Amino acid sequence: MKSFLMSIAVVIPVYVIYIYYLRQRIVKYVKKNYQNITGLSVCWSLFGPVGPGSGTKYYVRLSINNDQYITFYAMTSLFGGVFISRESD
Repeated sequence: MKSFLMSIAVVIPVYVIYIYYLRQRIVKYVKKNYQNITGLSVCWSLFGPVGPGSGTKYYVRLSINNDQYITFYAMTSLFGGVFISRESD
């Protein structure tokens, strides 16, 4: 039981750091591909980064010049790619 709790205590911080790293990849992608960003929000979608299926892992909302709002779902790959599954104004 003690070894199980120790393994959980190690896995959770590593997982949190990994999720933060994935989120930063999306932030970097957005800043590279969109200009004049005045607001940016990157949140987990329903099941977050470990959710199965359609690639809707992060919900991204950004504003450009405080008058145009863009929302989309983004997914990251293990090899550094960021994929946009849907974009809307």
